[in-house]
Amino acid sequence: MNLVEFIRQNTELKEKQVDTVVSLLDEGNTIPFIARYRKDKTDNLDEVGVKTVKDKLEYFREIQDRKQTVINTITELGKMTDELMNKITNTFDKLQLEDLYAPYKPKKTTRAAKAKEAGLEKLTGIILNPALRAGNIEEIVTPFINAEKGYDTVEKTINGACDIIAENIADNADIKGFIRNSMLNFGNLSSKVKKGKEEEGAKYQNYFEFSEKVKYIPSHRILAIFRGENEKILSVSVDGDDEKFVEYIKRNNKNFSPLFSEYVNNAMEDSYKRLIKPSISNEIRKILKERADFESVKVFSDNLRALLMSAPLGTKKVLAVDPGIRTGAKLAVISETGDFLEHTVLYWNTNNPAEEKKVLGLISKYEITHIGVGNGTGGRELREYFLQSFKKNNMKNMNVIMVNESGASIYSASDSAREEFGELDLTVRGAISIGRRLQDPLAELVKITPESIGVGQYQHDVDNSLLKKELKETVEFCVNKVGVNLNTASKELLSYVSGVSAKIAKNIIEYREKNGMFKSRKEIKKVTGLGPKAFEQAAG
Repeated sequence: MNLVEFIRQNTELKEKQVDTVVSLLDEGNTIPFIARYRKDKTDNLDEVGVKTVKDKLEYFREIQDRKQTVINTITELGKMTDELMNKITNTFDKLQLEDLYAPYKPKKTTRAAKAKEAGLEKLTGIILNPALRAGNIEEIVTPFINAEKGYDTVEKTINGACDIIAENIADNADIKGFIRNSMLNFGNLSSKVKKGKEEEGAKYQNYFEFSEKVKYIPSHRILAIFRGENEKILSVSVDGDDEKFVEYIKRNNKNFSPLFSEYVNNAMEDSYKRLIKPSISNEIRKILKERADFESVKVFSDNLRALLMSAPLGTKKVLAVDPGIRTGAKLAVISETGDFLEHTVLYWNTNNPAEEKKVLGLISKYEITHIGVGNGTGGRELREYFLQSFKKNNMKNMNVIMVNESGASIYSASDSAREEFGELDLTVRGAISIGRRLQDPLAELVKITPESIGVGQYQHDVDNSLLKKELKETVEFCVNKVGVNLNTASKELLSYVSGVSAKIAKNIIEYREKNGMFKSRKEIKKVTGLGPKAFEQAAG
């Protein structure tokens, strides 16, 4: 199966759409650019469709690279067969590929490896010979005793040979595939509280005695259970029908000498309990974690998109407020264009008339009609304080709006904030950020790393690289959908424009500072590092 066919089968898109998008991506075009300016070529494919093709493209190339490594390794060992090559070539399942590779994969020192070093593989062949129906076990095994390697008795020698049998069964791709699929469809993820951890882990009480089908357990429960395990509150296991799986192994491994039936049956049980079950359990846990990460990151992405695309207040002066109780609220006046004008501290809960007069003075001085209050500690109470004050003073034209302040403290300590407001206290910088968020959420929030904005649960439990990648793509989508003003956009905002890297964004700012405002869009071609391809991506 070639690349286009693989993506088409996994996306239900037309062959021409897939072929076109793959070509455009390989030419260096970005998702927003393709979705917006190449609709005529992609048959109106939106950014979700383009991203789906990109994700499948990356998966295909990643598994193809892995296949080549597997093929090379097995070929170098001289173990490649036509049947095995066919199976490797035709699989696009990463777990199945690893199952096929398992018998040939270099292993750490195992019980089976130790037995092979002692020359017990030939004994294994004898034990697995169903034609051997009579004879003296001691006479058969004695020639293989190797005291130097630790196999100094008949019993130890047979057990060593059975270790090889157990590992061979555990490396069987069909057996592992059956057990894995059964566990995924019918197994349970279970958790129990560790002894003596009941009080310390009270917040995990719902999972003290818990079990749910692997197939149906939602992502938030998966992440909560794994967090409880990481904090050493919960013991977690993946449970399946052990008896059924051992019976399945026995049904599929009937070729052995009746003389050694008890040993071989024990080896099959050992293979499941010691090798297969722990391995499959780890794989199931990994699958569950990846599923939970994917679903959680999607929620993060959707929430971030809604926040970034929320309606801006626009070109209005704002009195921005970073709430505080004991240390007072930090007030910052922001101009229509987002420039900082003045700041002060309001000790609003002291019942001091002078404090109220301070606020009214700023409102009068700058003709302010909108106040943005951060939703942190004391935010609701502070909003009520303002509303009561305006009602008392018959100021009906005032608007008090709560603003999500997640990540404002991170921004206030960032290089970007220090560069712009180095002389101001961190809390004042935070207030400025709150005010600008009200004026233009997108332009301000891009200054903060997306994962710091706080738009989902269990943020620190999900795969960090996946979260960063998805949120970065979400910000890029939003920025390119709205567009930016080349003469006012910040370095951070510009860096999310298609084709514009952080370095080019910095060069644009430097050009603007040196030469003044851009007079035309084509003038941007004079910026160092911004070539024809970058211009094509960014110009829209």
